[in-house]
Amino acid sequence: MRIVSFLVVALCLSAIVAQAQVEAAPPRTLRAYWHVFAAFTFAWLMILGYAISLARRFRRLEEKLDSHRGTEAQR
Repeated sequence: MRIVSFLVVALCLSAIVAQAQVEAAPPRTLRAYWHVFAAFTFAWLMILGYAISLARRFRRLEEKLDSHRGTEAQR
């Protein structure tokens, strides 16, 4: 869960920095680079999805280990 929190904070910070850079740039220079922003957005969404997937997998693994330890303790 810490990884997901870290990625959310990093995503928010990168969005703030990107917004500050967009406001400081001349209005017509960034029109040709919309695909770059779309690619970065896609990449961040993929990273976030992967982090969430890993968090779920680790949670399931911990639950299985806990249940295994419980059955082993009963023996």
